[in-house]
Amino acid sequence: MSFYQKLSQNGRPALGALVACGIAAIACVAFRSAGARPMILLGFLLLGFLLLVTGVALLSGSVAGAIAACVIATMFSVLLLPPIGSVAVADPSQRAAIAWFLMGGVSISLLFGKTLK
Repeated sequence: MSFYQKLSQNGRPALGALVACGIAAIACVAFRSAGARPMILLGFLLLGFLLLVTGVALLSGSVAGAIAACVIATMFSVLLLPPIGSVAVADPSQRAAIAWFLMGGVSISLLFGKTLK
């Protein structure tokens, strides 16, 4: 059995979460290099990430969706929210947005994600 066959059988949830986190990291870096970060655009970026988590849950399962939501929320707070480079978030409203994203991402993953056998 080749490596690809093993990965497609056993590693599908991990592969789905990895791809989603890679797309989110590229989006965060691109958004950060764009300069100005109004809060409304950060909100739309979080909604896009929520759609990404939903896609991962539908394609790769609920566990992959939940993992992707946690990793994307961490990347979002480290790469885009002040203080940059730290998991801590200074603004309470931004902390609430991250918490709502986590709750929504994990809930959507559990509701719509398929259970892999």
